[in-house]
Amino acid sequence: MKQRIMATVATTCALAVGVIGVAAPAAAARDGKVYSSGSNDTSWVMPDVDGMVLKHAILTVEKVTAPVELNIGTVAKGDQPVINQEDWVVCGQSPKKGAPISQETKKVTLAVQRPHDDTCA
Repeated sequence: MKQRIMATVATTCALAVGVIGVAAPAAAARDGKVYSSGSNDTSWVMPDVDGMVLKHAILTVEKVTAPVELNIGTVAKGDQPVINQEDWVVCGQSPKKGAPISQETKKVTLAVQRPHDDTCA
């Protein structure tokens, strides 16, 4: 009887470990990072921020890499200074949506335009 109980407990534990092992990668994918199978190497995936107000785009990108700070640069038509981030809309991004953000350079560039402009920087 003891052996049967021990076998049942061992089987239950093995199943629980298997379920947790399968669920962990799914949860990891929701955090904006891509995990290589068989390693702890992670890379940040650039979200699609095209068309977003600049302030919200920056917050979206920073959420993917938090708590690491990024060098987020902006490029505006005619080298206009970007003072109020809510007065600009993202019209281009580097890296492109779905591409990895370099953990070495930690750099993202966003091309911006005024909401009423038709052309991007």
